[in-house]
Amino acid sequence: MPFRFRLEGVLRFREERERAVRVEVARREEERRRALEDLGAAEDRLRQSWETGWRDAAEAAHLILYRDFLRRLRTEREEALAEAAERLGAARERLLAARRERLVLERLRERHRAAYLAEEAAREAKLLDELGTYSFLRNRERR
Repeated sequence: MPFRFRLEGVLRFREERERAVRVEVARREEERRRALEDLGAAEDRLRQSWETGWRDAAEAAHLILYRDFLRRLRTEREEALAEAAERLGAARERLLAARRERLVLERLRERHRAAYLAEEAAREAKLLDELGTYSFLRNRERR
């Protein structure tokens, strides 16, 4: 009789859940990377605004408003990056938990398989012992 792990369906479910969480982590990493790029772009634009000169008071006033806008944009991008990093951390924690749950079942399956193989080996040894005993008794009766 072949080895059959009764919790195989649960193990498959946990493997599938781990794969889904792994996809979510990848999505969250991409989200964080984009947020980091957006922050870098906002900082570059702000830096470039400081390199720009003005010719008259109207242009200076416009530049001040533009820099204020860029500072608010940078703040928003920093907040978006922090939120993305937080979501990524939470997704990684869920991945670790899903992995632990899967490994628990895999270790249990391996222990059951080892017990099954030991039981099979004991049955086979018993059968061989019985065959040896019958063979010995037959040979003894023939003499």
